[in-house]
Amino acid sequence: MDIILKTFAGGISGFISLYMVACTLRIYMSYFPNINVYTQPFNTIRQLADPYLIFFSEALPPTPFLDISPIIGFMVLQAAQECFNRFALTGVLFVPGTFATITNVFLHLFMLVDKGLDWLLDLI
Repeated sequence: MDIILKTFAGGISGFISLYMVACTLRIYMSYFPNINVYTQPFNTIRQLADPYLIFFSEALPPTPFLDISPIIGFMVLQAAQECFNRFALTGVLFVPGTFATITNVFLHLFMLVDKGLDWLLDLI
């Protein structure tokens, strides 16, 4: 039973890496306005990646001058991939360090946003 779980975790880790490629391609597509995202193969990439990326765009507060929601989305995907990859290799689910890192990044991010807003308010 252990080998089945490790194989399944490795497969999920591989799927997450492919999904990260699809999300990366979708972000690249947004930089080129002459690409018609409603034609194939761009429509498939858009349908795969947009729900995930839109979730983070709506869940996070807007930041001035920069949209950081894809960065946070990639961090979550990378943390999940790391968890499944470690489980596939060792058979032990190691979560705390990964999610502690994400929590740390969120804390620093919100501190930067707060400092940026204070800086903008000082200008006004």
